[in-house]
Amino acid sequence: MYKIGIQTPHYAPNYGAQLQAFALGAAIKQMGYQIEYINRRPNFEKKENFLAKFLFYLEKKTKLKGFGEFEKKYLQPQTFPFYSNDDYSKIDVNSYYAFVVGSDQIWRDDYFHSSFEYAPYLYYVPKGGAKKIAYAASFGKENCIHPLERNEKIRNLMSDFKAISVREKSGVDILKDSFGIKDGTWVADPTLLHEGNFYVSTFQLTEKPSSVLVTYILGRDINKMNKVKQIADNLKIKMLNIYQLDCFAFLGQRLSGILNRLKKVPSVTKWLELILNAEYVITDSFHGMVFCILFHKQFVVLNNTKGGTERYTSLLGKLGIIDRLLNWNVGEQEIQKKLREPINYSIVDRKIKDFRDFSRLFLKEALD
Repeated sequence: MYKIGIQTPHYAPNYGAQLQAFALGAAIKQMGYQIEYINRRPNFEKKENFLAKFLFYLEKKTKLKGFGEFEKKYLQPQTFPFYSNDDYSKIDVNSYYAFVVGSDQIWRDDYFHSSFEYAPYLYYVPKGGAKKIAYAASFGKENCIHPLERNEKIRNLMSDFKAISVREKSGVDILKDSFGIKDGTWVADPTLLHEGNFYVSTFQLTEKPSSVLVTYILGRDINKMNKVKQIADNLKIKMLNIYQLDCFAFLGQRLSGILNRLKKVPSVTKWLELILNAEYVITDSFHGMVFCILFHKQFVVLNNTKGGTERYTSLLGKLGIIDRLLNWNVGEQEIQKKLREPINYSIVDRKIKDFRDFSRLFLKEALD
């Protein structure tokens, strides 16, 4: 059976990052291939002094515990862990039939770990060797600006890919205008390659609908959280915040930062259950939005412009529900009205299926 290497941020303590990594691997396995996650990890995981090591140990036992457990159970098999690009030479690239890079914002110019250098562009796979494929690689925004020398290096590396696809519609233009790739393809995020029931059955999620407004706000501050609290009060419904406000801010930036690293957060499967069983969801997260759609939730996305608006508009526009994206400056009444306005999921599901079938075919043909 042919082996496919997957280069993706599977290590990230982030619900979307881990679920998209799992979903991509699952889709490739369904097509009859073996997979292996390339376990290049960020340098900050390898602590040098005793205090840093001790704090990271505590963090893995608290905030990172659920992410570590998910990776250990579901994001396997992996290569040996390594923290320097020099160690790519220890991987037997000839043992792989193909390498797939993606998804998430792995090609975003201002996000990826600088120490990874050109790893997201599979620089370590020689020309003429294993197939190189980009699946739903995301620039995260409407442009991608690198210094000229780096841009030319990336352009050269991309030219050796058999097939390149991106997660946002605007990514097709970025490929063409910035890197000379004229046949880039817009495909679905890996999580959309599967139906909602796939996640319920695979992770044995408990379905117990409740009258709760769940919030998953990444760019949270006191004003935003007060706003969603007012909406919950107006709806006369309980509110459950997946991420809470920083309750240690009064202790100063340094100490509060340490304490926040040790706060427990829901596990990946618990996060899915909270969305699955909510009556309403308010989020500013791309993957929070995706799972609202897959689980047929009444939801609103409040625009997190820092993370990039294109991530939302591309998918919501494709599915005909762009009206679910609102800005934070709109009034509570408008958000409440939109939450209560039923989404016609019979229409949305048909559009998702078409997008899913197209995307799966792209991946299958790229691997063949």
